[in-house]
Amino acid sequence: MTIVAESKPISYLQSHASEMPAQINATHQAVAITENGETKAVLQDFESYESMQNALNFLKLIAPAEEDLQKGRIDTQQEVFDEIDDMLSRYRKCSSNRVSANYFNLTQKTYAFIHMPVR
Repeated sequence: MTIVAESKPISYLQSHASEMPAQINATHQAVAITENGETKAVLQDFESYESMQNALNFLKLIAPAEEDLQKGRIDTQQEVFDEIDDMLSRYRKCSSNRVSANYFNLTQKTYAFIHMPVR
């Protein structure tokens, strides 16, 4: 996958500094800036940069889950629901938690939605 559409020497950037942002924003193509023939920097429009950062952050979030999956550290749906049931039972038993529960049906079982009051 090619990220950079074109390369420009740093002298071009210096002489066309006012034009470069408009060109990059219009094309959404990054431009590599070279010095002595070697790429030293990349100019990119903010929208593309932000999109790329969001994608990287998402990948960082799912990486641990992918590792768990590969290592077989997974729970079945029933195991997850049983764990939720156990947590809810503990909350209901502890009156000092100041927890209120709103109930709803989910896949033929009743689960509680825990609502912590805001102080």
